[in-house]
Amino acid sequence: MNKLEFNNSLIEKADLIKVEISQKQADNFYKYMELLLEWNKKMNLTAITEPEEVILKHFVDSLTIIPYLNEENTILDVGTGAGFPGIPLKILEEDKKFTLLDSLNKRIIFLQNVIDELNLKNIQAVHGRAEEYIREKREHYDIATSRAVAKLNVLLEYMIPFVKVGGRCICMKSFEIDEELKDAEKAIEILGGKIEKVDEIAERILTLGGVPLHSYAAYTKVATLKAKENVTDGDACLRAVVEDVQVLLKQEREILSVAAEIGDDGTQDVFSSYVSSQEKLLWMLDAYLNQK
Repeated sequence: MNKLEFNNSLIEKADLIKVEISQKQADNFYKYMELLLEWNKKMNLTAITEPEEVILKHFVDSLTIIPYLNEENTILDVGTGAGFPGIPLKILEEDKKFTLLDSLNKRIIFLQNVIDELNLKNIQAVHGRAEEYIREKREHYDIATSRAVAKLNVLLEYMIPFVKVGGRCICMKSFEIDEELKDAEKAIEILGGKIEKVDEIAERILTLGGVPLHSYAAYTKVATLKAKENVTDGDACLRAVVEDVQVLLKQEREILSVAAEIGDDGTQDVFSSYVSSQEKLLWMLDAYLNQK
């Protein structure tokens, strides 16, 4: 697919979700795709390599949350991976400040290369884990975003502390989100959040030549959570946190076990750190409560 064909296809599909893309911005997306596919040959960035699918399942999908950014200025993309949704959003939202956070340094090297090649301003790629980065940036951002990172009850424990009071977390999930929302109710309450809205983005089935194309953009729910003005403190809250941490630890140990069985080193690395952090947190909470 040459640049002209790419630009026309991207602009046409973005128009279906009511997002306008200029030719200059489309050029940046084309360069981004070229870098993504080039780097993907030497490192695992994406399983999606066909240009039409990259347009639909990465670029257009990322842009579905543009209407939710409003006037907020500082945005953190948690677990950004190959830069989704952060970089597509940044290409269109030039004045907003973006931080792309990922735990794998090789991805950060790729993202920095994209930032440099596209000459993007007010954006940084940070190598780190959410549970460590929060020490520097607690209640720092207007918005935290994520795309297909983890289940909500786990994800929100990392995301909500990053946003300011009154800030929002925008979690891009598949349309089967009801069970995750139910499982996350306690975590949301404890962390001082509340569900603002859950939108199912199914504006239209995007088509090419009359043939329906399945896409994340056609079936995406966006769960928007807003921080409460006040968070209840006290031993009861801490005991509830202990219960949640115990549940998380069980889930993470199960994932770690499966990853070990199939030899998935990347997942083992990520979840070993998660388990270690949760065990330390659980130990500190238990020690505090046992002294009461």
